[in-house]
This record gives sequence, structure tokens and C-alpha cells, in this order.
Amino acid sequence: MTFTPAYDNTVFEARTEHGMHMLVRREGASAIVRALAGGHGAPEPGGRGAVARFPWLPGRDGLVRRCRRGGIMRLMGGNYLLENRPLREFQAHCGAVGRGLSAPLPLGVAWTRLGPAWRGALATEALVAPDLLAWLRAPENTDPGVRATLLRRCGALVREMHEAGVWHADLQVKNLLAADPGPVLIDFDRARVGGKPGNLARARNLLRFRRSLERHGLDGGLFAAFLDGYGPVTLPGWMDAAYRLRGAGRRGNVA
Repeated sequence: MTFTPAYDNTVFEARTEHGMHMLVRREGASAIVRALAGGHGAPEPGGRGAVARFPWLPGRDGLVRRCRRGGIMRLMGGNYLLENRPLREFQAHCGAVGRGLSAPLPLGVAWTRLGPAWRGALATEALVAPDLLAWLRAPENTDPGVRATLLRRCGALVREMHEAGVWHADLQVKNLLAADPGPVLIDFDRARVGGKPGNLARARNLLRFRRSLERHGLDGGLFAAFLDGYGPVTLPGWMDAAYRLRGAGRRGNVA
């Protein structure tokens, strides 16, 4: 395995265990390998997809998530065709963390290849924080001023992400954690790390986030606070209309 700037061989080591190729953090490597290879750990309540918690280091836990495609690809076992998506996501996640973004510590990735198809799993450090959707729906978080403050902080984090040269492929309310001391980005599947995204790419992220608020029936004023935190940006009228049209067709389907 050739290491790129997205992951560092002084921090991670390559392993082959149980027929799987792995890159795992050297610190607590054995626990990470067991979780990636055998699905060790307890299912995480409310987690995304097949997520399980496992003990990583004393007083610190990890989360392991199986990378499986949905839709028609479930007929092929949820595998990814022609690309190693688990490794690509791991690389993007490491790249985002390496650029100083607030994201869970990446612990490792595992993958296997079956002809033209790939499957795998990712491990990150577990954070004690609800996702933004759960936080907004919690009965104790109804104060408009407190909600607006958090959304402005989320907007500022997304601005920081873009300025750092990271574009998120699925920026939505479940992929931001309402952590203390500040929001955290998760899920870097299909993310791009490189030069600063242009205005159209930024607008796609922002309008996708607005659509996720609307699909979950959340106050439109929250997006205004989010944009206030993000700062100056131009949202093209045609793209704005397209996202509103797509959102109207999907409202009520919030799974």
C-alpha cells in the first residue's frame, strides 16, 4: 500500500487480517482490528446504518460502520462496483482532519475485493454527541436564540470546511453532530479534498443542507441563521429553484 498525504504511515499501519486489507491507527491497533474484522462491539442506538460501539483505549470508545450500498445494489450484497469506496472515504476523512476540521478521529478502514466489487468497514472514535436533527428535536432545545446560535456555528464550520479545500457530498442535518465545545462533521463518503470548491459546489452543499431541514419539517429561520454563520455567498436562482422543486417532491419521506 502506497501512503499519500491523506494518511500517514507514522500514525497508521497496514495489516491483513481474516482475508481483509486494513489500515489502522497504531495506538490501540488490536482493538480496532478486532472491531473491523469481526464486528465486535455493541450496536449503537440511533446509529447510521450498521454501526457498533467498541472499547478502543481506556476511557475511549470507537464506532465501526459497515460500508454497504442500498437500493438496487443490495441485490449484490451492497458492494461497491469498480471502486474502493471505503478506502476513498477513509482517505477523505483523514484529509479533512489533517486540514484542521472538526471531525471524529479516524481509527481505521478495512476492505475486501470480490472481482470488480468492494466492501469494507470504517472505524472512528466515538463522540458523546447527538446529531443535529436529534438535538433540534429534543424538548430541552426549543429556545430560538440557542438554536440560532448553534446553526450559526454550524454554518461557520461549513465555511471553514470549504476554505480548507473540502467538499462534502451529503451535507445534511444528520451529518453534523451537536458536540461540546462545537459542531462536528461526519460521513465523508464521496467527499472531495483538494482546492477550495467554487461557488456552484458551495451552493450545492448549502442548498442540500436547507433541503434536509425542510424535509424534516424544521423552521426555515434555521437556514437563515446557518447562512449568517457561513458568511457571504451567492446562491444561483436556478439552482435554488431546482433544489426547492426536488425537496417538494420528497417531503414527508425523511428516512
